[in-house]
Amino acid sequence: MQIPLEIPDVKIGKSEISEDGDSVITVTGMIEGTICHRCGRHITKSYGYDKAITVRHLPISGHKTFIRIHPKRYGCPFCEGKPTNTQKMTWYEQRSPDTASYEKHVLPELINSTVADVGLKEDIGCEAVMGIINRHTDGEVCRNNSERSDTIGTDEIPLKKGHKDSVTIITVGKGILSVVRGREKATVKAFLSGIPKRLKKHSERHAAICTMVT
Repeated sequence: MQIPLEIPDVKIGKSEISEDGDSVITVTGMIEGTICHRCGRHITKSYGYDKAITVRHLPISGHKTFIRIHPKRYGCPFCEGKPTNTQKMTWYEQRSPDTASYEKHVLPELINSTVADVGLKEDIGCEAVMGIINRHTDGEVCRNNSERSDTIGTDEIPLKKGHKDSVTIITVGKGILSVVRGREKATVKAFLSGIPKRLKKHSERHAAICTMVT
């Protein structure tokens, strides 16, 4: 069996179906070592495993899918007290309940939709969708779409009904270019001024704001 959709550097231990009918795939990381959070050096002294975590992944054969892993831990021989460090993997962020691939799948669904609609469709609820939005609200350009020349658009998403807090999703074609906090024209304009030059002519001619409500 091969894990699809951007889950690198892992080996499958087992695959099972939960009582709820969800696919649960247990994996082991294949990379050895990690970076010490204190001194920044690469360390390889094994210190066992951290407790298991389970994160939501892209659906497989129409089933909700979860990836389970026991992150490796390593001790730092260089720092005082020899602190332990949990290995970080590229395909999920610590404290995130989802894989990076799954969050990239959810964000485009917000285009011309609402937080409530996406939460219902994905069966994760509004708070989980807003958590994904918040983790991607950094104003950075998504590298996968940064060189595309499709029409750029902007969609405003209020984070809570009746509140002024909102984010603006910058779209390019059918993909997400970035998510920026706020909906003010000056904020969006400041972001667009920093995107690659080949995209600027499209943003100046075609960017439009579509108000989205939950």
